[in-house]
Amino acid sequence: YERFDYDVAACLRFHEAVDAHIVPLVARLNRERQALLGVEMLRPWDLEVDPQGRPPLQPFVTAGDLVTCAAEVFARVDGQFGDCFRFLQARGLLDLENRRGKAPGAYHEDLPDRRWLFVFMNAVGLDRDVRVLTHEAGHAFHSLAAREEPLLDYRHPPVEFAEVAAMAMELLTLPHVDVFYPSSADRRRVHRMRLEGIARFLPWIATVDRFQQWLYTHPGHTREARRAAWLRTYRRFQKNRHRLTHVW
Repeated sequence: YERFDYDVAACLRFHEAVDAHIVPLVARLNRERQALLGVEMLRPWDLEVDPQGRPPLQPFVTAGDLVTCAAEVFARVDGQFGDCFRFLQARGLLDLENRRGKAPGAYHEDLPDRRWLFVFMNAVGLDRDVRVLTHEAGHAFHSLAAREEPLLDYRHPPVEFAEVAAMAMELLTLPHVDVFYPSSADRRRVHRMRLEGIARFLPWIATVDRFQQWLYTHPGHTREARRAAWLRTYRRFQKNRHRLTHVW
């Protein structure tokens, strides 16, 4: 589809790398988690708890605390990111705190008339709120960087690249989480959670991309062939999750 920065061969190499390196890593992470929890079999919900039974991390109390700490983190990563975040803060373009009647979810949205944007989320004082804000801020900074592009289409990245800026910001800010977590033990825990989450996400990316590639190269397939291709692909990259699915 006329993309010029990667091709089918690059996608296939990515699939092979995930199969060779990440799938075995996830299997090892599951064995470690199983041993820490002391269970005979991991259930899907066992992937969502702290395996050592520690209470949830609490990086901030109020949305104001979140904004103050985030501003310092972004400025540490790069002065321009700090400027961008202060731009949003000064213009009331951050709607972060959870409140009664507020819609769920998190996103960033453009305000085309002024070439501004706002960030929306529901922060309740948990670690995932920090990750969500850094993610949505990555989108926002990307939009601000493109706001002066004279061609309208150039202000909006294609979907396969839009998440690069957002997910990269999650990692760029990771070395600076001491702003939220003075305790070194908490920081190690956050680092482990972030990196383990990425390891668990990569096989799913490979699953969808490989199946999509099969669809493109088999235009006349039947429903039965499509189902078989999906199951074959799923079982290749989701070996570890496949073992959990029968208890859903």
